[in-house]
Amino acid sequence: MTDQTTTPNGRGGPELFKALAEFQATGPKAKMDAVNPHFKSKYATLASVLDAARPMTEFGLSVPQLVDGDVVITMLCHNSGEYISTVTRIVITKDNAHGYGAGVTYARRYALSAILGICNEEDDDGNGAIERRRKAKHSQDFKEDKTKFMWPRLKE
Repeated sequence: MTDQTTTPNGRGGPELFKALAEFQATGPKAKMDAVNPHFKSKYATLASVLDAARPMTEFGLSVPQLVDGDVVITMLCHNSGEYISTVTRIVITKDNAHGYGAGVTYARRYALSAILGICNEEDDDGNGAIERRRKAKHSQDFKEDKTKFMWPRLKE
């Protein structure tokens, strides 16, 4: 689970929020350009989220991300000097450099998406994962949707 908090001492203001609203009005979406082999689900890589974020510069926005031990600090900055920031905990799944790097990438991707309001081009609100889990517990007929007409409907 990723912990994310808004830094209370950010100096956000009207110019930053106006620019962010204008950027968000463009409907930035990250392309789901990779597949998770364990869950067989598509996801947007950090590179895809960065591509979706790039037009922010047209609105005077930038997003530096700093790694500080076990957290990623993500700042949303406006060329007026106004900024806000978040701190996202890095979740390390393997106790080695690869595990740490994967955790950093994951934290950067989600923090960047969250602070700019970038969504994936396809978002089923997690329903695909729930449906796969539901069907995994049932017979082959159920998994193939062949049970629709096996039982008579109750009369109302």
